[in-house]
Amino acid sequence: MIDLDSLRALVREEVERALSEQKSEQEHDSTDEWLSPDQACARFNVSRSSFDRWRSDPATGLEQLTPQPSGHGGRILVPVAGFEEWLRARGKGLAQ
Repeated sequence: MIDLDSLRALVREEVERALSEQKSEQEHDSTDEWLSPDQACARFNVSRSSFDRWRSDPATGLEQLTPQPSGHGGRILVPVAGFEEWLRARGKGLAQ
């Protein structure tokens, strides 16, 4: 049986680890440029219909890459570096 002090220590460690990971992710995200889907499609010469089709297919992974904030009217955001990497991984040509 675990005592209360040990449990508190375990919870504290887990919370600190989670906060550290979250801070690291936020630092990474803040260095990326974010675009609207239309801007990303224009920049990478991709049709909006292709973007929407890829995003609606869970197998592509694009939906996880392009978060949509919750709430009414949340905008889809496209991270430039992430989308560029996603396109490269699929062998799509990139616009110059």
